[in-house]
Amino acid sequence: MNINIELEDWMYAAIASEAQNLGCSETEVIQNAIKLMFGIDESSLSKIIDKYLGEKLEQKLEEKLAAKFKNIDKKIDHKPTEQLDKEFTQKLQESDHPRSVSNLSPSVPTVRALQIGDLVQIRDQGSPHFLEKLSIVKVGMLMATVQTSKGEQSFLKRDLRFIESPILNSET
Repeated sequence: MNINIELEDWMYAAIASEAQNLGCSETEVIQNAIKLMFGIDESSLSKIIDKYLGEKLEQKLEEKLAAKFKNIDKKIDHKPTEQLDKEFTQKLQESDHPRSVSNLSPSVPTVRALQIGDLVQIRDQGSPHFLEKLSIVKVGMLMATVQTSKGEQSFLKRDLRFIESPILNSET
């Protein structure tokens, strides 16, 4: 770091003669005089410089971060939290309770529990009733009983394939 100082002629002459006597430059004489005047040794001087540089670095970093966040802040849509809460609540309610079920296309399959009267097919290839359309007469947790040509027979629900429901067909 350089500092330009205007000195009177007699002061400069005194510094120059002292530098000549000590065998050093005028700059070194002035630096030593300042150190003596303020009682600064080498380690405290380096601490002062480090502190100064640290403060400047921190200041520059804060300025750059503020500039970056300012640009990001411009891009963010700031809405009041009340409005965001209302929008979020409305979207949740719409997803839980769609406005109209008629918007669903009839080709979209829906999942529902098997009911008495539903027509199903047996998917078990080893069964003598494989791919027959059979009517459900009893429904349990895991099993369903169907009416076959030989009487009632129980199957695991996973082995049954839903075909149609006479109840749903009569409503349409």
